[in-house]
Parts: sequence; C-alpha cells; structure tokens
Amino acid sequence: YYIAMVILALYAISTIDILFSFFLFFFLFISPWIFLTFQLFRHLDHNPLKEKEVSLSLKSSFTFLALSLVLSLLLTSFLFLFIPRSDAMNIRGRKGGTSFLSGFSEKVDLDDLGYILENPNVVMRIKMKSPFPPGFIPLLKGTTFEIYNSKKWYQTRQFYRLAKKKGSFTLATFPKKSRTFEYEIYQLPMNSSILFTLYNISSLSINDPRFQLLFYSPQQWIKAPREIRIPITYRCISYIPELWLNKAFLQKSTSSSRNTLTFPFPKELSKERFRRFAIEKIGLSSDLCPYEKAKKIEEYLKKNFEYTLDLSSSPQKDPVEDFLFYRKKGHCELFASSMVFLLRSLDLPARLVNGFRLVEWNDLGHYYIVRQKHAHAWVEMYLDQIGWIPFDPTASRMDMMEDSSGRLGNLWDYLNMEWNNRIVIFDREKQWEIYHGIALTLRHWKEGFLKFTQKGWKKERLWEKSHLLFWLVFIIVIGGGFLLGVGRIRKIIN
Repeated sequence: YYIAMVILALYAISTIDILFSFFLFFFLFISPWIFLTFQLFRHLDHNPLKEKEVSLSLKSSFTFLALSLVLSLLLTSFLFLFIPRSDAMNIRGRKGGTSFLSGFSEKVDLDDLGYILENPNVVMRIKMKSPFPPGFIPLLKGTTFEIYNSKKWYQTRQFYRLAKKKGSFTLATFPKKSRTFEYEIYQLPMNSSILFTLYNISSLSINDPRFQLLFYSPQQWIKAPREIRIPITYRCISYIPELWLNKAFLQKSTSSSRNTLTFPFPKELSKERFRRFAIEKIGLSSDLCPYEKAKKIEEYLKKNFEYTLDLSSSPQKDPVEDFLFYRKKGHCELFASSMVFLLRSLDLPARLVNGFRLVEWNDLGHYYIVRQKHAHAWVEMYLDQIGWIPFDPTASRMDMMEDSSGRLGNLWDYLNMEWNNRIVIFDREKQWEIYHGIALTLRHWKEGFLKFTQKGWKKERLWEKSHLLFWLVFIIVIGGGFLLGVGRIRKIIN
C-alpha cells in the first residue's frame, strides 16, 4: 500500500494530464476493498480453528465501498481546498524531473525545425468570446528576430523592466479607431520564458505572485525573468488599428528608413542579388508603395514555392539563398527569412516573427487549441503612421488548415483545460476565491435562518440567540453525518 502511495505521489508530481484523476479515483475506490481483504486474511491466519468461514454479504461490501469512497473523496477535497498554498509549493518542472514540451525556441536555426512541427502536443489554449472572422490572420506572437548570422536568427537584447502590484501591466494605449481583442491564455510549461500575445498588446494581467516582474522588448514582445516551468494563466487586451484594414490608406503609406528601424543586411549574403531578384523575378517597380511591394513578394512566394519539412541541409550554401534561388521549397522560417531579406534589400525595415498560428477552434469551451505543430514564422514590416504590420508568405500547409478534433476530441480537450485551470494551477488566489464563496453562502444561510426564527420566536425574545442555534445545528449536521459514516464502516468490518 505504501509503495502504491509513493508511486501515486510521484505520478502527481511528474504529470499535469487529466488521466491522473482517473488513476486517483480508481485508487480511492479499490483501496478500501484491498484493506478489507487484508483484514480478512489476517483474521484467518491468527484463528486457532482449522476451519472458519468468514463471509461478507455483497450488499455490505458495496455499502462499505460506497461509504469509504464518499468519505475519502470528502477528506481529499477538504485537504486539497484548505491546505495553505505558498509560492514555493509547486515543485513540478525542476531540472531532471519533467520532460518539457519543445517546439518554440528563442533562437531560430534554419537547419533544424522539421521534426518539431509534426508534434501534436498541446502547448496552450486561447479563450475568446468567438473565433476570428474571415479575413483576419490569427497569429500569436512570441518573439521577433532582427539579427541574422551564420544561419541563425537572434533577438536584440534590450528590455524594459515592468513591475506593478497585482500583476497588471499597461504596455500601450490603443488608438481611438481600433479593434480590440480580450482573451485569456492558459499556457503549459515549455522551454521558454516568453508570454504570448495577439497583434499589438495593450495590457496584460497575471495574478501569479511569481510573475510580478516582467520584461518588455521595444520590439513588442514580453518575457518572464526565468524559464516558465509551471502552467500559468494570464489575460490580455490587444488591438488592431483600423488603418490596417484601410487598403486605400495602406497604398499611400510610406516606410521610413530610420536607423532605429533599419536592421543590417547580413554580411554573408549578397544584398544586390536579393535586390535584383525582387526587381527582375518578382517585378517590383519603383512606383509601387512599400505596402504593395510587400504584398507582391508575399503572393510570389506563396504561389511559386512549395512548403515541405523533408529538407536536408547544404553546408556549402546559406539556407535562405539555397531556398530562394535553387530549391524553391522549404519550411515557414525559410519563407519568412526570404521575404525579410527581399524587403531589406529594398531598404524597407522588416523583421522575422516566431510564434503560433491559430487554426483549431473548440466551440465547446470557446477557445483556440494551440499545438506544437502550429508553430509558425511570419514577417512584419514597418509603415509610417501605422507601425508593424504582419505578412505571411508561407505556402499553404495541411497542418495549418482550419481543423477540429470533433465533438469527442473537443470534449476531452475541454476537460483537460478545466483540469489544468482548476486543479493543477490551483493557487492562493483561487483558494481565497473559494473561501470567499463559502463565507458568502454560509452568511446567506445564516440570514435566512435568523429571519425564519425571528418571526416565530419574536414574542419570547429567543430570536436574539438564534444565531448560536444556527451554528449549533450546522455543526451537528456536518459532524453527525461524518460520525454516522464512520460508524457504518466500523459496523460492516465487525
């Protein structure tokens, strides 16, 4: 029995899956029967008589199991709800313990990505009132990359410290003419410190006391001080300027080449070669505005190149040049990198963005399911008076088509989400919410009881002490029920 308890405890530490609840329920159900069996064999072994029949009726067995199970669940629930929580209680995710989900990296290596995208594991869920309407590009931003060197992308290492009480951070005020999105993210552990957001982030709220300090990049993404090793929940408000949707304005827009926005063209690549490709192959003319140039590059790559994960590296050639000038096929980061360099060759500020594309909507729980295979890379170009605007040049992908797991799949994922949100990350904040709810309920019961007794006993003035009677009746009912169950179990065993 003790070995089974240790195994169950280790399993609880090493997993966040809802399957644990089934094992726990089975353990609680089968334990009383096992204890009863051990007791019977022990009684037979110590009995001096050679033959002795010990029988237990089927009805008594089921009664014993049912009462034991109910009392076990009540006691387990009580301990779970009322054991004090502290910031250091969650030991899940220590190095060498849990196998973390992989698939999102703060560095991009163009030679190594394919095996990650085929991973179907869920990494987060994005809860919203409704899915995005047709025409929107549902992209969940993780990080931006500005520097390319030796086949790898890197970030600019500049951050602002964000610190505010109760974990509420205001990052930007959205324009008057803009569309706002309110959403809640349930993020599972992964080997990254990034907090993901949609489009332009305006504010972020997180109640976990371990995340009272965050870092905000001038390139509009957020990270925690350390790697996120526990499931977390945070709420965000993002916005899209109406000018994004105004094609007439976009076609008249300009893109400045200020030093703060113009990122260097890689020394190992030929800027002139990319520029000639953009002008001669894609057909970009000088009279096109920056937005039109970007759209033509995006459409050209989508129509003339092929998406594939079956791609071997060529040590003699740079992956981007090999993709753009020779192979004509590759993964999303090669598509996005090629577009970035084509734009930069025309002196247009552009950067690579890494994150996820939202394609799987769960209509049962009203949220997006984000899996490892939904990891994606795209491009952002800077336009004056608008800011960074996204472009997705990647050719169509089968794993990025709008998908659904069916009713049963959605139900199972919804149960997983509720399990993670209400059980796995049950913290001090949620504990106090339950305490507050119980206190309000008891107060309502007490007020109703006092009103009832006040009407009946007003003449005798006994109602003045009826609040004591309420608590006395409450304790008698709860305690009596518990003692009755324990007594019933003892009677069955005897």
